[in-house]
Amino acid sequence: MTLEQLMASIDSQISALRAAQAAGADVSAALSAAESQKANVGAQIAATSPTPATSATGTSTATIEAPVDAQRGLSPEVELQVLRDRERQRLLEAAGRAAAEESLKSWREQQQADAAVIAAVTRAELAKGFGSQGSDGTTDIDEVVRRVMKEQRGPSRYVGQDATAAGAEQAAVASLGGVAVADGGSVRVGDHQGVKAIREAKNMAHFMKMLADQRMGKELSDAERGFLRECQQKAMAESTDTAGGYLIHPEWMPDILGLLRSAAVVRAAGIRTIGFSKSMAQTAISSGSTAYYHLENAHVSPSELTLTEAPLLTPKNLTGLVPVSNFLLGDAPEADQMVRDDLVEVIALREDLSFLQGTGSAGEPRGMKNMTGRTLDPLALGANGGYLSLPQTRQIRNTVRAFNSRNPRWHYFFPPQLLSHLEGLTDADGRFLVDTSILTIDGNGTTGRFDGIPFSTTTQIPVNITTGTSTNTTYILLVDLNELIIGDNKTLELAVSTEATYTTDGGTTWVSAFQAQQTLFRAGIRHDIAHRRPNHVIVQTGVRV
Repeated sequence: MTLEQLMASIDSQISALRAAQAAGADVSAALSAAESQKANVGAQIAATSPTPATSATGTSTATIEAPVDAQRGLSPEVELQVLRDRERQRLLEAAGRAAAEESLKSWREQQQADAAVIAAVTRAELAKGFGSQGSDGTTDIDEVVRRVMKEQRGPSRYVGQDATAAGAEQAAVASLGGVAVADGGSVRVGDHQGVKAIREAKNMAHFMKMLADQRMGKELSDAERGFLRECQQKAMAESTDTAGGYLIHPEWMPDILGLLRSAAVVRAAGIRTIGFSKSMAQTAISSGSTAYYHLENAHVSPSELTLTEAPLLTPKNLTGLVPVSNFLLGDAPEADQMVRDDLVEVIALREDLSFLQGTGSAGEPRGMKNMTGRTLDPLALGANGGYLSLPQTRQIRNTVRAFNSRNPRWHYFFPPQLLSHLEGLTDADGRFLVDTSILTIDGNGTTGRFDGIPFSTTTQIPVNITTGTSTNTTYILLVDLNELIIGDNKTLELAVSTEATYTTDGGTTWVSAFQAQQTLFRAGIRHDIAHRRPNHVIVQTGVRV
């Protein structure tokens, strides 16, 4: 605050004190102190005005010497005068700040003194109006306030619904500071009748008017104030539907989250696929020709090839049927594509499961695990199965050396839990297999190479097969893919109908899609799988994970 601002504030204070004096208040001491302070500040303002000879503190500046600066082109006399002016200005500013701080301190002290005087005058005026003084003759303003508040209270009080009459009377007496309920007063137990009437009326217009009046600061009745307090205690909440949750509409993601399913692995492994019609048979040499050593001029023994023919592929039907409401398709355009995509996925996975472990019954293909002529359990793991070690896995792999295979393409199929087990195995140097070239895993985490042979993992191979007393066993497939064939009689076909009928219980009950206003989605495929050299399918069961 500058000296000029301080002077303006003192002038305002003097004007207020003079107005209070005119009203009859005794503020002469405060007024005299303010006028004295104004005179002091005025003198300080006058003292800080610049003079040509000396600084505000009276210190002579004649002793300041000015160096000759020939490069500036100024004479020594002019340079000396410039430095004197700068020093004088600095001294004036320092003196002004010190004086201003001292004046501000004095002004604050005076303000506190004036506030005490005004408070005393106010208390005296209140004492005159309400006639209350303490035992020592001084005004007891707190007692005045308590007495006034007590006089404004009404005789009626409200207590809880379960309160007894005696308890209600005691509460009323306590609320009045020990004074008994006045004659004609009453103590009510239970709901305020006005609040109850507003609640039962359920008048929305009245409720909105109460809210508007409360916001604009208008006077409300006791019943209206009580009802609004009750509403605040029973606040609306979006977590409760009936208390406001119905007003908050849920938000939905723009896409549909599909099921997490396994990925089809058999076709993805690169198996040879051929098309066929009614069936496909395989002609094979059951016994070959024979060559003999013989002596000179001896007769050469003849030999013959023996051929055989056996059915290799027979079409197996795989179909999925889904009825969908026409209203759903009309209101949710994305439902059409969702149903189609889901049908395609489940067809592919069901096909993959049958190729892995189909039983060959009930129209299902015979999968690799159950193929006739397969090489079953080359490794004895015991009656209860067992955990595989690295040497044991190599023992399974080495079985193929006795097959006279020509350009085989071996491939492992096993569950991902077994891959986790293999990651924990170590080599002869104590290194984890995954840290060596023995086990490499692709970026997707489901394929890779184990001991030089590619592998695919799938969760469709179960890991809860019971072997003896063990309930956590599974199986491994080691297959020569060059001799594995998938025959497609009919590739995947999607059909849609709004007029067909379908049964939900095997033929007893039939539903008309036209009558039910539904659309039928059907996906179908016809295929089979076979291995031309089934002993090149190695199945190791009883593997614990």
